[in-house]
Amino acid sequence: MDNRVNQIQSQLQNLQNNINNFSQLVNNLQRMESSHVSQLAQIVSEEQTVAQRLQQIQRAEQQATDQLNQMQRMFNDMVKQLQQLNSLTRDLVMQMITPQQYATQYQGTQYQAPYYKAQEVPPARQNFNEYRQQAYNQEYGQHTAKEVPPAKQQQQPWY
Repeated sequence: MDNRVNQIQSQLQNLQNNINNFSQLVNNLQRMESSHVSQLAQIVSEEQTVAQRLQQIQRAEQQATDQLNQMQRMFNDMVKQLQQLNSLTRDLVMQMITPQQYATQYQGTQYQAPYYKAQEVPPARQNFNEYRQQAYNQEYGQHTAKEVPPAKQQQQPWY
C-alpha cells in the first residue's frame, strides 16, 4: 500500500507540475496577448496618423490644383486681353495711317450738316516736334525749345 501511496503521490506531484507548467504557459500567453494588443493599438494609432497625413496631403494637392486652375483662368484672361490689345493697337495704327493717306484728297472741302458746319482742317504737320513747339509757344509764349529725340523702343522679353 505504501507503494501505491507513493505512486499516487508521484502522480499528484506530476499533475501539480503539469498544472504549474500550464499556468506558466497561460501567463506567458496572456503577456504575449497583452503585448500584441499594445502593438496593435500602436499600429492603429500610427495608421490613423498616416491617414490624417494623407488627408492633409490630399487637401494640399486639391488647393494646388485649384490654384493651378485659377492661374490657368488668369492666363487665359490675360491672353484674351493681349489679343484685344493687339487688335486695338492694329486698329489704332490703321486709323493713324488712314487719315494721312486720304488727307490730301479732302483738303479745302467744307461739309454741312443740319446743325453743324464742318470747318476746314489744316493739314497734319509732318514733324511732331514742330507741332509740340508751336503748341507750347501758344500756351506759354515764345521760348527756345530743343528738339526732343524720339523715344527708343526697347523690346520687352515675352513671358
